[in-house]
Amino acid sequence: MVERSIAKSEGAMMDNKQQLYTPFEITRGDIPNKIQLLPAGQQIRGKDGRLWRVNDPYELARLSNEYMQLHCIDENHATDLKAGQGGAAPAFGWFSNITVDAAGALWADVEWTERGLSALQNKDYRYVSPVFSTKQDGSILLILRAALTNTPNLDLIALNAAQQKNDNATAEETNDNKDEMLKTLTQELNLPSDCTFTDIIEALRELKKMVAAINSTVITTLTQRTKQAELQLNAIRQENQKQEGAYLVNEAVKAGKITPAAKNDYIALCATYEGLQTVKSIIGKAVPIISTTELCRGEPPAVSKNEDDAFLDTIGYTPEKWQTIQQFAEKAKK
Repeated sequence: MVERSIAKSEGAMMDNKQQLYTPFEITRGDIPNKIQLLPAGQQIRGKDGRLWRVNDPYELARLSNEYMQLHCIDENHATDLKAGQGGAAPAFGWFSNITVDAAGALWADVEWTERGLSALQNKDYRYVSPVFSTKQDGSILLILRAALTNTPNLDLIALNAAQQKNDNATAEETNDNKDEMLKTLTQELNLPSDCTFTDIIEALRELKKMVAAINSTVITTLTQRTKQAELQLNAIRQENQKQEGAYLVNEAVKAGKITPAAKNDYIALCATYEGLQTVKSIIGKAVPIISTTELCRGEPPAVSKNEDDAFLDTIGYTPEKWQTIQQFAEKAKK
């Protein structure tokens, strides 16, 4: 179960504990642009005795930055204690770019709102208190937000406010939906019940990679099949075109519109769509110049010297254009 923790103290600090909760002294023109969120060390103990653990500060910083680009700083944890009941929880600042210093403490850049600047300049607050989500064993999973307070509970130059257990109950209740969501994610991803938030993130990343790989395979397969279908369709189209051209030419020969000697040239010309259209145009314009009776007898037609010219005149082609068509037909046969 993931909990949201607002660590609490006993309220006023004892004099001999001042060094544990170093306040940042606010003077005009000296507003801090960085705040400390967690102290260094694997174990963190609050004044109220509660104990938390930071397994990997760098991973905690990375996950917290990924979780939210800008984290809110409110007043006395109003977001957790008042907003859920309809109360106001205005922002006093926003922190981002969580980093780890050489000692292992977590810090963040901060940009204060006008309300926050006024509160700090007037010394209304002197500490910052982080809110973080945890597992039942106390491991900190994410830094969620922070608050200005005067009752810190951690060894920070920033804050962790004091609250009574009954106050915390309200904040924990607001986590029920989040806990249920994480439980569902754990089950859907087939992860063990004691997995960490990092485990869930990694599982989601692996799932994303798998989906991307599947999509890539599907797209590649569809592309290949589309190309194959196009090739098959073109082959069928060319075959149909060839058969259509052969039929037209044979009928034209029977009708005496084309000499038998030119038959193969015409059929070769029909190998392309443009050529087929040309042949259709020629046959459509041509008139019989060869006796079909002679063709049926199998006797070679008596072609006079001027029959070719007469044929070209009939279809409206010049000898030069006809020569170009014949050359095109020769190329098509090759």
